[in-house]
Amino acid sequence: MKYVAKLTMLNRATSTTMKLKIHKRRMAIKRKKCKCGCEKYPTFGYAGYYFRCATNEVVDAKKNRCDAKKDTHNEWFNARRMEMTGRCIICGGKTEAHNNKTFKRSIAHIFDKRKTMFPEVAEHEDNFIEVCFYGNSCHTNFDNNILTLDKIRNQNPAAFETIKRKANRIIPYIAPSNYYKIKKELL
Repeated sequence: MKYVAKLTMLNRATSTTMKLKIHKRRMAIKRKKCKCGCEKYPTFGYAGYYFRCATNEVVDAKKNRCDAKKDTHNEWFNARRMEMTGRCIICGGKTEAHNNKTFKRSIAHIFDKRKTMFPEVAEHEDNFIEVCFYGNSCHTNFDNNILTLDKIRNQNPAAFETIKRKANRIIPYIAPSNYYKIKKELL
């Protein structure tokens, strides 16, 4: 950002002082309009087009990208469902394993799947634990760090050992640049 210096004079009763004020110059960034020529702004992910003006090729490409991502993600969840027992690993409560619509709520990732955390192991076969979503809300509490690994170690040592065993199988697949994000309890 460019700064502009202005010299201003302040007159007081007995003395004249000079002050240097720094002002930010506002840079005008011109936003591009839709490629079709309409006056609307482009929609993110539509290659410079407003979503209603996008060509069929652009729309099809976007659908194919989304469908491919959903297919692999759904396959991973369905494979984990086959391993589910119906009981929470932490508290022993009932999970959503037998509910076709909500079974994904009982699958918690040991290593966060966000792009800024551990995307390389998001769909690793061991990167999950079966936890309750309703009742004690172990899934929500685990994701929000209300239920920490130390609490799990003290409350249910068998569950902690299961989590640590799975984590040790996953850690070799994590990028070395992300090692600092791994919780110290899992190392």
